[in-house]
Amino acid sequence: MNIFPDKYCGDAEMIRLLEKAGARLSISSIYGLFYGCLAAPHMVAPSQYMPMIFGEEDTSHDSMEETQKIFGNLMSLWNFLAEWKPEKEPVAFPDIRYADTYEGITQRLKDDYSLVEYFIKGLDMGHAADTDFAKGGLESLKILSETGVIILKYAEVIEHDQKKDNDPGKDLDYVAQLEDVAAGCIASMNLSLKAARIREAEQMRMLTDSPSKSAKIPRNDPCPCGSGKKYKKCCGLVH
Repeated sequence: MNIFPDKYCGDAEMIRLLEKAGARLSISSIYGLFYGCLAAPHMVAPSQYMPMIFGEEDTSHDSMEETQKIFGNLMSLWNFLAEWKPEKEPVAFPDIRYADTYEGITQRLKDDYSLVEYFIKGLDMGHAADTDFAKGGLESLKILSETGVIILKYAEVIEHDQKKDNDPGKDLDYVAQLEDVAAGCIASMNLSLKAARIREAEQMRMLTDSPSKSAKIPRNDPCPCGSGKKYKKCCGLVH
């Protein structure tokens, strides 16, 4: 049975599904995680990031149909983000409607921070090393990390500020500027790591195209993709 829907259900429905399943990550965190994993040189399998989203224990769904729906739509979201062309298109942030109030700004900043935080975690899961980045990539990583700190601190200031009756227009403009900086850094790093992704993909292709080589990989040995998982729990699932 094909559990992948023809089209991603949309962020509003995905938020509902995540909440119902008791997911540990928000939709913003998942966007960041997926962007980071997709940018990284080494393939990140669902068996690696699903426990981060739901925890190590089985998720509590009402039925097998509900399970297929949430996992299928997560895969559809992954595929949607994988088609992103950073040299031509802006980063897609989750489609969340925030109130133009200081409470709305605070939540928006917290969501932006989680996207940045989990993008970096996604890079780590895909074993992005300093040497994998082409020119400008590491500088973009530094700027993104600094921007994440600013976003978090700004959220704290807004949350505890007493100017609740003031016009939030200027603050909204500043939030948009911070998002533009973060989006630019994510795009820059994705492009910077492109050569490393191509190199790793070619190495994996050479390995899997040879039956004699893949047959020699013991099921309990570390997966050659570098995930840190056993072969049988990673690439061995699809080979």
